[in-house]
Amino acid sequence: MPVSTPLVPADREIVFPPDFKFGVADADLQVIGEDHTIAEEGSEPTMWMEFTRKQGIETPGPGVDRYHRWQEDIAQLEQLGVRDYRTSVSMARTLKQNGEVNGKAIDWYKRYFSALKERGISIYATLYHWELPQYAHSTGGWTNREASTLLEKHAGVVAEHLGEYISEYFILNEPWCSTMLSYYEGRHAPGKQYGSDAENLKAAILASYHILLGQGLAYSAITERVPSAKVSTVLNFEPAYATSSSPDDVQAARYRDGYYNRWFLDPIFTGQFPEQMVELYGERAMPPGYRDNMSVIKIGDKMSALGINYYRGSLYRAGG
Repeated sequence: MPVSTPLVPADREIVFPPDFKFGVADADLQVIGEDHTIAEEGSEPTMWMEFTRKQGIETPGPGVDRYHRWQEDIAQLEQLGVRDYRTSVSMARTLKQNGEVNGKAIDWYKRYFSALKERGISIYATLYHWELPQYAHSTGGWTNREASTLLEKHAGVVAEHLGEYISEYFILNEPWCSTMLSYYEGRHAPGKQYGSDAENLKAAILASYHILLGQGLAYSAITERVPSAKVSTVLNFEPAYATSSSPDDVQAARYRDGYYNRWFLDPIFTGQFPEQMVELYGERAMPPGYRDNMSVIKIGDKMSALGINYYRGSLYRAGG
């Protein structure tokens, strides 16, 4: 068997800065048990419930019952010595379809968050970890400008009612997954909605624009209510390597980088979508008037941090 060489020699101690934070994370929809929130607080079903049913796979209905067993979970966090914890606050719970605040959901989050803080655990709250209500999906989901407004309102509600417990906000988690992986590739909810790849890609581009716009609006909604708030976001990244030095393969890797990484990174920090990708997709594929709102989307210089979710790098070559 080949012998692997350790990245750090065994005789060298790895020393992290004193303020380095080791934490754990989950998302509301992953653990809460959506059946419980619907039955006990009248929350809205998420689009994942419908998507998983249609796919014939496990729904988020049962979860691991965080809804009732949260005290046990906090006890385990304490036992592990966790002091920094990221979770999400679901817009399908905080807001009713008629726009009213769901007081029962807010009360649950208050009990949970206050118990965490009492035990010295800092809370990092993601505002959108894919919990789009089914009713919002039925009117177009992220292809509808109203989804941006929904995120803005949700952010305001969280800041107003739960802000005292939150150490830092992360507005989005992996918007590439919520748009390109979902509307174009169809592997996440809501799945492909249109007949052709071209139409699905156009929908994904529109969804990506609206989710970034919603993020910019949410930033303002938070900071207007909590001026001292730390507000960040989380993107997922995948380095793209060319399989050879041929110009075509190098271009393929650059396109992949634009599609996966820079499509979200550039608007947030430069206020522009990558020109190379706009040229590739064609101006007709871009949302009408999208340039008018890029100043709202460009929040990079105001954010507290950029969260990076990193899984792998991949090799690419020119193809069809």
